[in-house]
Amino acid sequence: MSQSTQCIVTVDPVYKTFELEGAIAERENAQIIIVNAGVPAASLEVGITERDTRYAVCDDFALDDDGNAVGIMNTNTTEMAALFTRYFGNMRRSMTLYVWDAVNDTLIATGAIDIINNPQSDDEPTEESASDYYTKAEANGRFLAIDSFADFDVEGTYTTRETFNVQTATIDELYEVVATMLAKLRG
Repeated sequence: MSQSTQCIVTVDPVYKTFELEGAIAERENAQIIIVNAGVPAASLEVGITERDTRYAVCDDFALDDDGNAVGIMNTNTTEMAALFTRYFGNMRRSMTLYVWDAVNDTLIATGAIDIINNPQSDDEPTEESASDYYTKAEANGRFLAIDSFADFDVEGTYTTRETFNVQTATIDELYEVVATMLAKLRG
């Protein structure tokens, strides 16, 4: 595997913002260095989100020789890969990066970050799911259900009322459910 991308996040705790040096692409390991976090490295969580969905998370930090928190974030997650499916070349997507104190449940900093499309290479890290990081309480608050309005015909079979979990569905499954719902509503 190639060397990790390095991204330095310098926190301004007064305004809960940060300055960013470096860039992150999807489908890679990114070394995240947090400068001026103001909390122990073991309590830090850094994530990339958009509209209440986590796309990548790093919650394993250690102090370096300069007193900065250092961790590795894997951006080759199921959620990130699905989000970038329709991207090509060096397209970018503006998302939110947050720095969180998991011990005190306190936001340390948040701001916009551009994630770069990665056309993918043979040495990418193993894909995992960012939703593995959800606690039970977060899952209860963030999992959305869509009622599929029973009794519509899908390729000759009838579907009864079902709950659709947006968080675990693939983008194609989501599109199919929404298209079916729209077709039913349009009559």
